[in-house]
Amino acid sequence: MPAVIFSGTKVKALKKTLDLFGGAQILSISVDPTAVATDATIGSIGIHETTGEHYKKLDSGTTTNWAVISALNGVKKQEQLGGVSNGANVTFTISEIPTSADAFALYENGVLQRETTHYTRVSQTITMVVAPATGVELDCVYEYVAGSANHKQEQLGGVSNGANVTFTITETPSSADAFQLYENGVLQRSPTHFSRIGTTVTMVVAPATGVELDAVYQY
Repeated sequence: MPAVIFSGTKVKALKKTLDLFGGAQILSISVDPTAVATDATIGSIGIHETTGEHYKKLDSGTTTNWAVISALNGVKKQEQLGGVSNGANVTFTISEIPTSADAFALYENGVLQRETTHYTRVSQTITMVVAPATGVELDCVYEYVAGSANHKQEQLGGVSNGANVTFTITETPSSADAFQLYENGVLQRSPTHFSRIGTTVTMVVAPATGVELDAVYQY
């Protein structure tokens, strides 16, 4: 369905293209124009049909030179990529369409990967530059579907001493997918590395003395 605008107290569907002064337009688009070349005149505004994300065209013609002009809150998701790591396959998938390129982060064995250097993404398909070896784990964290949420980043409460496995956070995340845990900056996977009930996080292996545990989540 096309993007929508408010008219009084009613919501009306936009035409696919709405002309503005000076040749610019408001466009209803179905792709991330920062990743897929999309035709528009400089100054045009693109509204994504699915995510509601807003983009502004920085030049004229069919290019990817668009800027994100609204950081809409969305639902955060963490998931293991679909596909097999076997040293030959480079194509993997995710279950939702991220709101933008900047809203997507990919990790290989918990280490953040860089777009274009290590992978490319078009919609829900991720193509690795180098085929991951057998046993390599690919995880991602991204935002999708516009909504409202509070965001929080904090160090977990509790002591890392090689014996303690119980830690706490200050708020209850909105969902399991809305919670990401990092051990010394490396993304951890549930239930492989930890479990969480409410505001209590239980590690599978007690972190050694000096290990830092941080969480990023929505609530």
